[in-house]
Amino acid sequence: MRLAKIRWGVLLLVLLLGCVLIDPALAGNKFETIGKGVTGTLHIKKEYLQIIFLCVGGLLLFLSILTVVMPRNDSRMLNYTLWKQSAAIFFVLSLGAFAGAYFI
Repeated sequence: MRLAKIRWGVLLLVLLLGCVLIDPALAGNKFETIGKGVTGTLHIKKEYLQIIFLCVGGLLLFLSILTVVMPRNDSRMLNYTLWKQSAAIFFVLSLGAFAGAYFI
């Protein structure tokens, strides 16, 4: 059994981008813990979470529609027999994501 080799260049690039591109507004309670900090940071975090929930909900709704629309003529695909269950699960998850965006 061979283990996959670690691609050090890709790992270094991902770590570097992760460290550089992290937005300070998403960094936990950094601003609220020191004397209540900068005003408006909680609003920025809520706005980001709403955008994330809306994007995830839209993607899941798109996947639900795509599950119903895609042809089911290849028996090797999971969509061949379980398309109704897949569409229902994607739809329920999209409703949960949209509800999360609404209630934040």
